[in-house]
Amino acid sequence: MKLIDTSMDRVSISSHLRLLADLIESEGCGPTVMDRVSQIYDTPKLVKHDTGFADIVKSFRAKRDQMFGGELFGEPAWEMLLELFQARQVDRRLSVKSLTIASKAPQTTAGRYLADLITRGLTKCIDDPSDGRRKLIELTHEGYRRMDELFVEAA
Repeated sequence: MKLIDTSMDRVSISSHLRLLADLIESEGCGPTVMDRVSQIYDTPKLVKHDTGFADIVKSFRAKRDQMFGGELFGEPAWEMLLELFQARQVDRRLSVKSLTIASKAPQTTAGRYLADLITRGLTKCIDDPSDGRRKLIELTHEGYRRMDELFVEAA
């Protein structure tokens, strides 16, 4: 008897449903949405894959910081995008605080970068349904598409 791991299939379906929801949210539900949906699923770049490459990038950066000192390098926006990409892969949203910590930047600096990512349409801020005082951050469809395309091309 052969055992089949369906956990990745469920993650993949969840990711595709999130893409569809983002598309409907941004464009409504008209004929153009169906065209866009078929574009997404006809485009091999937008496929679900594991976070392996993002993990390698993060591991490399940690080793680099250990060898040369983290204060020498600073890319808060990139650190946030990596963290958000990995979170989206497992259908998780991050709090502003978690993202600030991931950026390895002071709170005010991280806030400026986060505001810029939102302004550029790469991330969005939503209310935490379980705690109205807290804000959650996630990649937009466009932000996810760009990160996914970058990792597919780099791999």
